[in-house]
Amino acid sequence: GEGGAPPPSPPGRPERRVYLDSVLAQLWSRPGQTPIRTSQYLMLPSARMPTLVVPRRPRRATASLIRSYKSSAGPLMRFLLKGLAVAARCGATDLLPSTTAVTTGWAAAGAAGGSPQRDPRAGDLDVVTFLEGALGRPLCSGLYTSPPRANRKPVLYLVSPRGESVGFVKIGTSPLTRDLVTHEAQALRRLGASTLEHLLVPPLILHTMWRDNVVLVQGALLTGGRRPPSRAAVVAAMRELSAFDGLGVESVVDGPYVTRLDERMAGLPDTAMASRLRAALTTLRAQGGNAEVCVGAWHGDWTPWNMGPAADRVAVWDWERLGFGVPVGFDLLHHDIQTLIVRERRDPRAAAGSIVRAAPELLHEMGLSTSRQEARLVSLLYLVEVGTRYLHDQQREAGAKLGDLTSWLLPTLDGALEAMARGGQGATT
Repeated sequence: GEGGAPPPSPPGRPERRVYLDSVLAQLWSRPGQTPIRTSQYLMLPSARMPTLVVPRRPRRATASLIRSYKSSAGPLMRFLLKGLAVAARCGATDLLPSTTAVTTGWAAAGAAGGSPQRDPRAGDLDVVTFLEGALGRPLCSGLYTSPPRANRKPVLYLVSPRGESVGFVKIGTSPLTRDLVTHEAQALRRLGASTLEHLLVPPLILHTMWRDNVVLVQGALLTGGRRPPSRAAVVAAMRELSAFDGLGVESVVDGPYVTRLDERMAGLPDTAMASRLRAALTTLRAQGGNAEVCVGAWHGDWTPWNMGPAADRVAVWDWERLGFGVPVGFDLLHHDIQTLIVRERRDPRAAAGSIVRAAPELLHEMGLSTSRQEARLVSLLYLVEVGTRYLHDQQREAGAKLGDLTSWLLPTLDGALEAMARGGQGATT
């Protein structure tokens, strides 16, 4: 954390640790200033696979950062985190060997030579000191890491030295993530100005620039209860969001949404996957006939781990993909396919086929009275939407697990369209 790029990683060092080292060097650095103090940070669950990184001191803050990790986790994970938080509060985590040194004190540039110290600008400060000045209070931070993906970005959780929750920080450090963080700030501002009955959205605390990075600070949504939100509560919140900016009805063949989707696909790199995806949309439109879809707003990445229970509402975060004028039902389709793939460890191709077959029932849950063929068309448009996003973001190049569309999404699309052409109304094998 002394500034600049980290030293070359030893051969065989896990990618997650390499990523952590680069983030620490990027965020905890001060150009032109000499490190004079370091602090020990715990890497959990291990140094080889650091998912959560927290300071050893102060103990209250450490315990709070550990306890608050994965608020949407299941009962076993919550039990383990609670136990680890108690250990941190008692100082028992001092015995854990998985630590890394983070620079937390610097000599100002010019101080060693006796020249006057200059007032640091925002770009001269490490990110936590910058946030302390912006928010006007002392802070302790935990750092989250995640698997490789194009939209991976530093995420911090801020608490006071006494462990009181302050908020979450997202830092856009690349062209894609800067756009996403900016979009999320705009989404929170827009949603926060409205009264929502079923949906709880994080408050926007700060949206600013630090160095060349976009910084978003949003309030933490303190969820309660041991059980996840009920299916009925989740669907009610999705339906409320879909109508947030009004509902409309459009043609599957030449409506505004499909036209915009076609334009986005035209801007994709000229690859084999992009060509197959364009061909699938062309076929879908050709088979659409007089079919129409209901359009509204969607979260864009609504998953079980992006939400939690909040009294009689559903707390939902990660709003960087909020969109308008898309077929209603996309959120529920996305939620269910991600549940199958991530939580139930289903094969991605099998999961995609499953949600295509289940589309009529899922859209009925969303309050829509559509024919089975129209519902299946919505599910195929969803797959095209996700495929377009993955190709635009270059998820395969970033190493994302689902980045290779040829292994799951494209075969599902092709099979469903062939079945539809034979009169099977989108049935998949």
